[in-house]
Amino acid sequence: MEEKIVDKKSAVQDGADSSTKTNEVLTVVAKLLVLVVLVGISLSLPSPADVSLHHVQVPPTPGETCSTTMSATRHTLALSPLEEEVLTPLEPFIMLSGLPGAETRLMRALLDDHPQVRCGESLGVIHNMVRLWRTFTAPAERQRLQLAGISQMVVMEAAQLFLLDVLANNGPSASRLCTRDVLALTGGVFLKTLFPNVKFIFLVRDTRAAATHLVHRQVPVMGRRLRSVEEGLRMLEDLLMLLRRECRMLGPHHCLPVHYEALVLNPRKTLERVLEFLEVEWDEAVLHHHLHTGVFVSR
Repeated sequence: MEEKIVDKKSAVQDGADSSTKTNEVLTVVAKLLVLVVLVGISLSLPSPADVSLHHVQVPPTPGETCSTTMSATRHTLALSPLEEEVLTPLEPFIMLSGLPGAETRLMRALLDDHPQVRCGESLGVIHNMVRLWRTFTAPAERQRLQLAGISQMVVMEAAQLFLLDVLANNGPSASRLCTRDVLALTGGVFLKTLFPNVKFIFLVRDTRAAATHLVHRQVPVMGRRLRSVEEGLRMLEDLLMLLRRECRMLGPHHCLPVHYEALVLNPRKTLERVLEFLEVEWDEAVLHHHLHTGVFVSR
């Protein structure tokens, strides 16, 4: 009888030790997972400049969509021995997004020709980060991360630092930094939480024209190629509803819908409205991008 009691105690002790080791392994694996995903994405980008980080606490902004107070991180970019640029998440970044087939690349070329704006080429990184964030915030994954000691704040700060580095190093220095990512607006509220002063240019186009354009050029939408205009029309209508909802939630100070047809038929009036929304002075260069070398609409 005494031997049985001893055996039971030993089994319980072994089970506790095994559980402790399992929790430790899960903690390490979860941390490595976050690092591997972020580093894996960054390896697909050009090598960034050396960045030194200094944490600065930022108070919550009025009307903030997330109750969690994010800590802004200052990026000091080593541009040259004689100049230094300091960027924080409070910068008024510009993001070009909208309906696939609405020619966001045309708007990118126009804004990139403004002397105060640098609008980098599309990388597809931002909407991938939004998709990754949705994975991390799913109930099951959130519980696993919490058990591993990784809070949502840690994940958000990691995403904030990564995207800030991408935006800062996606081209030469400028007063206003801009990037083009067609599907970035699908996570507009999340991105506004990371960058409170971000401004979205929401490109809209007649869904019939956009679907025809995508089918004829065989452009994939969200990873799949459209087999017919009818299929593209259904997909774009659903996507347009999502984008409009995100734009309304962001509000008129952070999201400006711009119709492609208006941009083509009346470029001056449309661009004046866009630059006023971005709080950037008017410059005639935006109307003559085709005359300058190095600027291609097809980027």
